[in-house]
Amino acid sequence: MRLHRRALASSASRVIEQARSRLTRRAASEGGGGGAAPPRAEDVSSAVADVARERNGYLAWSLYVALRQGEVAIAPRDVDSLAGTMLHVDEALHGDMAAKRTLSILDAERQGGRRPSERLLAHAAAASAKRGLPDLAEALCDELDARGSDRGSRTSVEMRASLISACGAAKQLTRAFSQYRALEHVLEEPAPRPAIALLGACVDAGELDAAFELFEELRASGRIRVQAGALVPLLRGCAVHNDVRRAR
Repeated sequence: MRLHRRALASSASRVIEQARSRLTRRAASEGGGGGAAPPRAEDVSSAVADVARERNGYLAWSLYVALRQGEVAIAPRDVDSLAGTMLHVDEALHGDMAAKRTLSILDAERQGGRRPSERLLAHAAAASAKRGLPDLAEALCDELDARGSDRGSRTSVEMRASLISACGAAKQLTRAFSQYRALEHVLEEPAPRPAIALLGACVDAGELDAAFELFEELRASGRIRVQAGALVPLLRGCAVHNDVRRAR
């Protein structure tokens, strides 16, 4: 693992240095037309893949900025990967900052006249959830729907779960439940992700009793199983409310 992380740092750092060198040399050249050769496309993709595999949001941002400043072309798939990887940081310290960075990539793609991919829309919806921006999350969901995407598709369900989380972060619990119930009518089979998002929304809205009531309802109906993903929001809520009995 240690050797792999050294290789990761070396891979990304090498591409970052090449991009920065290209920027520096271009600025120093007469007329701004010269500069070092850009990193090879395959080297950029390899560095992006390494950073994504390690879920290193800090290095993902550094890599993205260096490539943009060096005017190095980034393949759409790599843009999507970097945008999602940026969200993986210390949540308590840098969660909001990471969300802003991901949303800035969405804005940059639009300003560049490029149509955001479905994956980039999904990453932006996740960033909206972290920032407590349900209106933006819903607008992104609507944009996906306008493209003719199936409301029961994996990406659509993922984005609706982010919308539910965003509602909870914004203390709009009624809206979160409304979104979840509407999604229930669309899905043919139970989807744990939106259900877990709703549990988290209850906790974020300060409604621990509602979270436990919902958990019992979901468990009784078979729409959720008792496993780590479902218990984490409840335990987080117990910690916030210092409820040792229910945590145990």
